[in-house]
Amino acid sequence: DAINLNYLQVPVLLTYYLSGNNSVGSFRPKLFVGPHVNFLLNAKNNKGDDLNPNGIKYNNTDFGVTLGGGFNYALADKIWLNFDVRYGLGLTDIQKNVDVVSNRAFGVNLGVSFPIGDI
Repeated sequence: DAINLNYLQVPVLLTYYLSGNNSVGSFRPKLFVGPHVNFLLNAKNNKGDDLNPNGIKYNNTDFGVTLGGGFNYALADKIWLNFDVRYGLGLTDIQKNVDVVSNRAFGVNLGVSFPIGDI
């Protein structure tokens, strides 16, 4: 049976833009790196059975580092298309009382960012 561990991840990323500006049509390649903390939401198998009752098998938090790259493309004033590819490397043991087991994650993100209010 497969084990599905679901986390809420909170990354703090330092982003470096390689070129570009803020004008419409601007293409801004980027690289980023930084720490992340994951909070375990649940641990279940394919049947939906809880594999971590009372938190006895898996640690509730996981710390690691995220790195990646991508680009932002200005669709309009202050509206950006965002694309990135990232890799997350877990640095702490996620399982209790067994050999070291850590998380590894690969992700592809696509989104649009825009301001809310006058901030």
